Amino acid sequence: MKLLFCIFLLLTLLSTSASSAAPDDITETHLRGWVADLQKGVQSKNKTAISSLFFDHASMAICANDKEDKVKPWKAKWLSGNELFEYLVNNGTNARFYFNKQELGGRKAMVTVTGLGPEFIAHYYFQKEKGVLVSMGGEYLACGQATYNCD
Repeated sequence: MKLLFCIFLLLTLLSTSASSAAPDDITETHLRGWVADLQKGVQSKNKTAISSLFFDHASMAICANDKEDKVKPWKAKWLSGNELFEYLVNNGTNARFYFNKQELGGRKAMVTVTGLGPEFIAHYYFQKEKGVLVSMGGEYLACGQATYNCD
């Protein structure tokens, strides 16, 4: 009887912990906070604050100005790691990041980016690392393409 009670108690404890929210659940509030923190870090030119929001080797596309190309002067340029963080510190004075929507159960956010060349939409992918939300990088829509419900 004691064995049955112990098994019942163990199963109850396991089912209770399994049904509660996972510690790495990502909500829209978390994503909006991440975008706000990115905005603050870029505006204050705080490289440490910016880099803390990304994995070390995260990649992001920016719209780079190719002044020699008169037909299509803005082209995507991929930056990662320290090169990305330096770029945001040195060129982000006018940058604005607008949260649009949460996707993939919180693992992805659509963000409109302005002030880093023509407006574009970035899709950032996330996970929690030791309880902290960080971006692994993402994808983007072409420079100057698509405005989406900036709020």
